[in-house]
Amino acid sequence: MEKKEKYEQMYEMLIDYERKIHEKNQRRIKIGLKCILIVPMIFLILLFWTNSNKVIFLILWIVSLFCIAAYLLFVEYMDFYLQEKLNELNENENETEAEVEKYE
Repeated sequence: MEKKEKYEQMYEMLIDYERKIHEKNQRRIKIGLKCILIVPMIFLILLFWTNSNKVIFLILWIVSLFCIAAYLLFVEYMDFYLQEKLNELNENENETEAEVEKYE
């Protein structure tokens, strides 16, 4: 019984850790979406404030949007992979509980 309790405790710790990572990923996604709105405004303000070449700011804006989009894709992919693993663990737990109840 002691091993079972230890495994249950480790399982709960793993689930809590993955939930915390999921919450952090959700915050990262929100920050990335805010950056998509803020970065173009910064470049627009700099463009009018400096009266510089518009092409340079357009290129910087496009590159920054690609970088932010790549960041968001990476975070979303990692979160999706994490959710798949979490669902797989939950399915395995349900199967294990069903087997234990079957033998009791």
